Amino acid sequence: MRQIDAGDIQRFIAASVAEGLEPKTVRNLWGTVNLIWSAALAQKYVDAMLPKPKLPRRAKKRAKFYTLNDVAKIIAASKGEDRVFYWLAAETGLRAGEIAGLKLSDIDGERLTVNRSVWDGKDQSPKTNSAIRTIGLSPQLISLLWEQIARQRKKGHEYLFSSSTGNPVDMNVYRRRKMTTLLKSLAEAATTSA
Repeated sequence: MRQIDAGDIQRFIAASVAEGLEPKTVRNLWGTVNLIWSAALAQKYVDAMLPKPKLPRRAKKRAKFYTLNDVAKIIAASKGEDRVFYWLAAETGLRAGEIAGLKLSDIDGERLTVNRSVWDGKDQSPKTNSAIRTIGLSPQLISLLWEQIARQRKKGHEYLFSSSTGNPVDMNVYRRRKMTTLLKSLAEAATTSA
């Protein structure tokens, strides 16, 4: 190990990139080498840490978006609280954690107020101070929201969207179990009809 130097590591990184490995994979390889090197330093197998090599940048991903027509298809294909959820997300642009944090008391007449966010099942302040806001809603969404509020009150739950135990809905689970399933079925339907 004492014979390995910064040049060797940089050549290893360059060879990994030339081989076609993804930037994330190359960064993970460097992370593994760095951990091994740290352990070797602690055991005095080497005298100093290696300097961080020049790593490839992660490719920037283009944000996914849905057209108005796509959103209409998503809403039309959903029912009950899922329909309320998709309509609310599309009309307001709320973040997932903000939707999870909505309580029944946050809906007042024709508007809703964002006061909190939920992350890892815990209430917290929204991402920024300006994220605490009141949003006007369309009459159609208001009607759906009041139906959802009635369903949640009947269950004795305080959140607008909740698990069977009354806790805020876990957005990762929701996305994986419901949203991904719906989007796949819509994509399959579009492919078979084309």
